Amino acid sequence: MMVKMARLTGREVIAALKKAGFQVLRIKGSHHYVAHPDGRRTVVIVNWNARNL
Repeated sequence: MMVKMARLTGREVIAALKKAGFQVLRIKGSHHYVAHPDGRRTVVIVNWNARNL
């Protein structure tokens, strides 16, 4: 049986990554490109028009 994971919004993910030391490099549309000083990088998609799902 699999454990359900919490549903997070893109804004919540960005906030958690910032606490972990990541910085937003650039934003292109809904794609937020973030990087950590040690070289890790990722893209977080933020849907600004989303309502409570």
